Amino acid sequence: MVVLTLPLDDGACGVDVLRRLREDAYVPIVVVGSDDSLPDPPAAYEIGATFYVPGPDRHHQELLYAVGLVLDDRHGLRHPFYREDDPAGPGRRWRRMRGDSPAMQEVFAWLQRTCRYLARGKPAPILLTGETGTGKDLLAACVHDNSARRHHRFVSKNCAAIPAHLAESQLFGHAPGAFTGARSRATGLFEEADGGTLLLNEIDALSLDMQAKLLSVVERQRVRPVGADRDVRVDVQLVAATNADLQLRVREGCFRSDLYHRLSALHRHLPPLRERGSDRLLLARSLLRDLIQERGLADRELGPSACRYITKYHWPGNVRELRNCLERALLSTEVTLIEAEHLKSHAGGPTTSFVALTELDPVTGAIRASTPPEGLRLDPQALAREVERAHIERVLRATGGNVSRAAPALHWGRGKLVGRMRALGLSRHRRDRHSITGDQDSITLPDE
Repeated sequence: MVVLTLPLDDGACGVDVLRRLREDAYVPIVVVGSDDSLPDPPAAYEIGATFYVPGPDRHHQELLYAVGLVLDDRHGLRHPFYREDDPAGPGRRWRRMRGDSPAMQEVFAWLQRTCRYLARGKPAPILLTGETGTGKDLLAACVHDNSARRHHRFVSKNCAAIPAHLAESQLFGHAPGAFTGARSRATGLFEEADGGTLLLNEIDALSLDMQAKLLSVVERQRVRPVGADRDVRVDVQLVAATNADLQLRVREGCFRSDLYHRLSALHRHLPPLRERGSDRLLLARSLLRDLIQERGLADRELGPSACRYITKYHWPGNVRELRNCLERALLSTEVTLIEAEHLKSHAGGPTTSFVALTELDPVTGAIRASTPPEGLRLDPQALAREVERAHIERVLRATGGNVSRAAPALHWGRGKLVGRMRALGLSRHRRDRHSITGDQDSITLPDE
């Protein structure tokens, strides 16, 4: 690793030194400061700098972060960083997105490749999918803070919270007199995020008309404010996120296929918490430490029964539900050791999964369910997902895991079945010695 501090004492040109360093075998280069030849981050990144830090005096924390990230990069970017507002004081602090499971390591590897790809050219839209609470907003922040755009703004907006009649104005801005009450020029989200990153969450909530206008902005990198007679050029890294099945939305005519294909070139699906193995306990301990620090509470720990509960519970609300469960348990009890009984009353229900209580009638196909003595509380949406997932799993087992044979049995097309499998976390696998049939069209299912 090389740390190149500018300006150089001997008056040498920073851009020439950086080019000579880059000609040698690959070595990470952290550029600190600037000179006339390298005045800003884009200039340094264009030549091949790994990281750029404005200056060592007021940005020492960022310099330490950059050096640490380069050293960690020798083993792969296992825990990418992002910045968030510090509730304990002014400014922002670095946080890590955690996960040691193979599924999350694939996500982090994708992030590393994507940031390197985007550093060498114009922005390309990114699509993040996954269930509610899986951390799509945090991954978007990681895309921004681990890229060349980290010195510019990260703007986030939930499209479902934008009234339909104000969507164009909020996204693209408006000129004075564009409509009643528009007395002055207003910048939209794209202009606010110029040079940085714009996260549009729940992208499927936009109307078809707005989707067409968004596609035009993505392709041209220009916006036209409402009521204006000329375009405004913007340089924005767009990240779109949704918990919906966009392929299904396209088939239903609710989402434009051209926009979907434009967004999905850099696509990443975040796995639900139930598929992340030991990450559940890793995240629980990390979240517990953060909550204790934020609330100024005495140290607490998770007891053995709480650890077992966390690893066995289905967590339909994913990481968000886990955090809320821990926070409520912290604020409702003074015990030093948090056990399962402190968590059970705050989670979505007992550890027993609905799937484990169902039985499929082999003749009629109907699902029979039993109820445990202590009762069963589940969110209606989570209940519907579990029933659908259980039914698909059983049909796939009956067809030997073959997707093409299972689709007609479900009265679906093969594409719809693949889409629902992806949405429910039933991943397909290439042919290997673990597959049921040895067929490329088969999947591997867990034992019942």
